[in-house]
Amino acid sequence: MSLLIRKLRRLPLALCWGAGALAATAAEPPPAWRCLSAMAWQREQEFQKPANEEQAFRNGPFDLPVIPDPGPRAAFLPWAMTGVSAEVKARLVEGVRHLHALDDTAAERCFRDAARLDAKCAAAWLGLAIANEKLPSRALYFLDQGTAAAEGRPEAAWYDLYRALFQTVQSRDLSDRLITLADGIEATQKSGKPLPGALAMALRYRMLASHVSGLPVKNVELADAQLLAWTKQPGGDILLPYTVLLWTKTDPARASSRVETLVQKWPQPAMQRLAADPLLAAGNLRGAMGHLEVAYQAKAPYEAVALETTGQTQQRWDRGASLAWTLYHSGAAASALDTASSLLGQARKPGFTGLEAVMMTRPASTWKALNYGPSS
Repeated sequence: MSLLIRKLRRLPLALCWGAGALAATAAEPPPAWRCLSAMAWQREQEFQKPANEEQAFRNGPFDLPVIPDPGPRAAFLPWAMTGVSAEVKARLVEGVRHLHALDDTAAERCFRDAARLDAKCAAAWLGLAIANEKLPSRALYFLDQGTAAAEGRPEAAWYDLYRALFQTVQSRDLSDRLITLADGIEATQKSGKPLPGALAMALRYRMLASHVSGLPVKNVELADAQLLAWTKQPGGDILLPYTVLLWTKTDPARASSRVETLVQKWPQPAMQRLAADPLLAAGNLRGAMGHLEVAYQAKAPYEAVALETTGQTQQRWDRGASLAWTLYHSGAAASALDTASSLLGQARKPGFTGLEAVMMTRPASTWKALNYGPSS
């Protein structure tokens, strides 16, 4: 057992941001949802704005998305869909679904491919900005790329709202900025033509502000009723993650009761990780373990080509560290030791793999040829 403790203590806890203290007592579970959304863990050392497309896209994601039939999910898009091709529309719809699943890397993969197909698609650049909420300077770069295309379109209001969010990053409290964004979205709905997905985006930011500040969402029961009503509409199932997120901190039992509905519909790793948090908060370690095991062991397309973004590395560490903690406190010491050992054997930063050095030496034309960035 002492060997396990030593192994766990050797883990670089700064990277295991979702796991909490792995060697803590069973009475101190990993903090739920500390970094579920990129907004909750802005990396303030990365404020420098990319100078060009090469810098903006050098760190992935590098694989093309798998795009299903959009179906009714388009009903909850927060922007207009006029003037875009069917294949671009499908990528925008799938990107929004990943945004609502709080899977920023998957969302960027979809929006990047949409911008590759149509570099003048304002919604694609807007999606790229939202998918980079944790990197405000990078998000501003993407807004700059789409500003001209957004002029005179419904997306222009969104550009103004998000530009204000990202430009005030160093001067205003994060929670306050999120609430201001939510207020602005709701005000836009009242003053112009309403978009069906805008109010869902406003509630998204109120929930994220709640998780950042620790304060409950105002009128939480009304918000819950609205969420449940939305999920019953055609395409509303993309909002299922929020039905869990809304209660994870304040009422883990209620959040736990909605976990199975969520993972049955969206079983991908990000949702399995989401499902584990209210169970951990409620003390159901064995229930959480099952979801964490699926999340940690799932294979992603980038593994086949040994390419992994910084965010994906952090996600892998989060899932593995949370699993090790849960296994240990559930009495499965041997399995916890195996998991901890596998974490120690992984590269802890992308720089250790040499990938960043390789990426920095490749010209932008290479990424365009490989479909990694948008075409001009």
